[in-house]
Amino acid sequence: MVQHRHPDFTRDTSKGSVYGAMVEPMARILNHYPNSSSPDVVAKAVSQAVNGRNPKKRYATPMDAKLLIFLRWLLPDWAWERLIAAAIR
Repeated sequence: MVQHRHPDFTRDTSKGSVYGAMVEPMARILNHYPNSSSPDVVAKAVSQAVNGRNPKKRYATPMDAKLLIFLRWLLPDWAWERLIAAAIR
């Protein structure tokens, strides 16, 4: 199985496209993110979503993604948007 370093692969494949400017800040964050899930973990979550009898709305991988889902639920829109904007600067 060929594994790509996701931020670099995504950055390279979106370069010159309309998505390039949006991908760059996230790629910078993900390059320095030690807890990212392996492709196998993500594939398992996708498989559960596709094949599940009653699929969930969200599947959080890695575990700290559950914290972000909780914060999104907890925070008002303006506070969530500020948090995300600060993370991608």
